Amino acid sequence: MCGIVGYIGKQQAAPVILEGLAKLEYRGYDSAGMAVFDGEKIQITKAVGRLKVLEELTHAGATMPGTVGIGHTRWATHGAPSDVNSHPHYNEQGTIAVVHNGIIENYLPLKAKLESKGYHFVSDTDTEVVAHLIDYYYKGNPLEAILKVMHRVQGSYALGIMFTEHPDEIFAVRKDSPLIVGQNEDGCFIASDVPAILKYTRKVYFIENQEIVRLRADGMQFYTIDEEEITKEPVTIEWDADAAEKGGYEHFMLKEMYEQPKTVTDTLMPRIKDGDIVIDELNMSDEEIKAIRKIFIVACGSAYHTGVTAKYVIEGLARIPVEVDVLLITHSHADHMDFGTLDVLFEKVHRPLTVLAAEKAFWAMRQRYGGKAEFVLMTPGTEVTLADMHFTAVSAAHSDPSSIGFVLEADGVFIWHTGDTLFHRSLLAQRPAVVDLLILPINGKGNNMNAVDAARLTRILQPAYVLPMHWDLFSTFGCAVQPFADLLAQDPVRVLIPAHYTEFVL
Repeated sequence: MCGIVGYIGKQQAAPVILEGLAKLEYRGYDSAGMAVFDGEKIQITKAVGRLKVLEELTHAGATMPGTVGIGHTRWATHGAPSDVNSHPHYNEQGTIAVVHNGIIENYLPLKAKLESKGYHFVSDTDTEVVAHLIDYYYKGNPLEAILKVMHRVQGSYALGIMFTEHPDEIFAVRKDSPLIVGQNEDGCFIASDVPAILKYTRKVYFIENQEIVRLRADGMQFYTIDEEEITKEPVTIEWDADAAEKGGYEHFMLKEMYEQPKTVTDTLMPRIKDGDIVIDELNMSDEEIKAIRKIFIVACGSAYHTGVTAKYVIEGLARIPVEVDVLLITHSHADHMDFGTLDVLFEKVHRPLTVLAAEKAFWAMRQRYGGKAEFVLMTPGTEVTLADMHFTAVSAAHSDPSSIGFVLEADGVFIWHTGDTLFHRSLLAQRPAVVDLLILPINGKGNNMNAVDAARLTRILQPAYVLPMHWDLFSTFGCAVQPFADLLAQDPVRVLIPAHYTEFVL
């Protein structure tokens, strides 16, 4: 997930873009950049790190004069966080600049084709392919070139595009990634989300899939992928600025819940092509997939309830037995043990469940749900074997004194979920000889590890993979994942940073 902002009008573009990107930094914060037309050329400045690095580098935009520009705040998917991988990306002549939110799934064959045509790439990103592909098809008509690109790229994208030869225009297009545009008396705006431009206008246009918009200082035009001009009606945003960041919902958690259907759709649709299901990232043949006879879903907290729902969907569609029989509860806090959700779970599941729970959570759940499950009290050192899975409770230092973590061993693979915890030496005393996957918190507040402590523990344990959790979970916890990843950049461990439409297969 990334954030894009663009402006064309009477004001200086760079300060407007920086202000908009600040409202979208929740969408990505490992790097940021801007492209501004200065009257002669497109000037591009970008930097790894939080947005403030770019602000300082450009003196709050003062070093990038011009009234037309686009900007980007990045959450890395293709290519590690770096200056060169930061957006905007551009063609070799620097006459076309692109910012992108999404994933171009077929970028590798497109890149190979462009390299065979003599194009040179400087980054590891999928977005640079878009910049060169536009250049390849551009013959003086921006709209025509963009349409040809849209017909050839696969995946999700929201794009902001500038051309040196068309300095009075910005083009924007979307497919499966959010994009809005707006207008006031001073100019026009593009953005990934409403908060970025709410200061300037409350009338916005929501761009639909495979629509294109041409923006000028005095207005905008909308087109379909068939180059047919269309008319769109603006929507007036009534929310205040705080509510806008939550999409109009009272709480971020409520927003996440109501966005789940769209998230599922956005995850599944790119993998349905011409009526077939294509999941290339599994690296499995059709024969191997057809040979699957059972699926296990292992999850903790609220993810368990998602797993239960998935069980019925998968069993109904694939006719493959799915087991979601074990509920792990590390401690009693509401984000890990929500009775409202658990009530629905125990009402819907009509077969024996096993609940492995920390002490305080154990007593609370057993009192509420009685004989609806087999409850096992887990304290540090407790071991339980269920089928071919072996669970060991390990100590955790958290504000709930009964908090624990779990070490799961199955088929020789060791997964250590530390639970919410501070760094403490008793963790090390209970470590397995090998850790294949380490799951640990890094939010730095609420008695959890900060990035430095989490990196220190990771170096000591030397897992093959580490999956950070609990970062940026609540509005009061502002810990970013990228500093943690940066601390481990020279280590052999692979840091798995979850993002939208991301799947890890071990």
